[in-house]
Amino acid sequence: MVRRDRRAPTGTISVAIIGDTDSPEFHAVTSYLHSNHCCSVVAEWLEISKVLESQAGSRSQTDVFVLLQSCSEQFTRSEIDRFIGMTSRSTVVCCYGEWCESDNRTHDFWPPFSRISVRQTIPFLDTQFGRVQQGRRPIPATSSSEEVFADRSANYVNHDNSAFRAGINAIVVSSDYSFRLSVVRMLKLMEISASGVSCDNIDTPELRIAAKGGPVLILQDLDDLPKWVELSLNRLHGYWPAARIFGLTGRIDCMGVGNPPSGRLLGVIPKLDIPNSLEWCVRST
Repeated sequence: MVRRDRRAPTGTISVAIIGDTDSPEFHAVTSYLHSNHCCSVVAEWLEISKVLESQAGSRSQTDVFVLLQSCSEQFTRSEIDRFIGMTSRSTVVCCYGEWCESDNRTHDFWPPFSRISVRQTIPFLDTQFGRVQQGRRPIPATSSSEEVFADRSANYVNHDNSAFRAGINAIVVSSDYSFRLSVVRMLKLMEISASGVSCDNIDTPELRIAAKGGPVLILQDLDDLPKWVELSLNRLHGYWPAARIFGLTGRIDCMGVGNPPSGRLLGVIPKLDIPNSLEWCVRST
């Protein structure tokens, strides 16, 4: 146990963290929680068993629990079942690291409603905090994977993004035509004006015309050949130095994807969570 029994300031969301807060893998998540003005970390625990002992026979009053899972069997089935029963009125987020990516196939300890990859946790927490502030109850622990997916999709669709979307002109840079087209369509569904171009085709007049005075946002596919990515980023930054540039990757360890030598990227967005991660990244820079 690191810290306990702190009170959250009036009007803020109380958050308790369980797990190794010193792990580099979860540094971005813990930093976000400690620096976020809308929440207050009221307790930190290394082991879930200590939480169960301290809360025995009572319902937790903490708004959000964030569990940092480094390995598949860090928490036992009995501990998880007892913990979920104790926190039925709270939002439970199990933030799992890259060593736990296959747990849905090899382990089923945590129910679907609680699990989220570390690379998607910060945008997800941002959404959950908004849900708590609105007084909406957390999704039931018995929800199926399909119900969880529908709930998380509805959280984004129902969110008012008009201020975020207004006036954004974006360029998607990727040599994968199908992926590039999919992202452009996704951005247009988000009411963001977007066009796509291949890494080896960024000098064309068509791109300059599509950008119309300069894009506000550039999304660069980091899974292309490294030399193409670096060349593309350097040229795009030269054309539009004021544009916000984010990388897109399907890598599991996207939190550890290093910036190219030019250091042009403001952040890295997982390809599996573009809508939520994109909005959060742009708002936070």
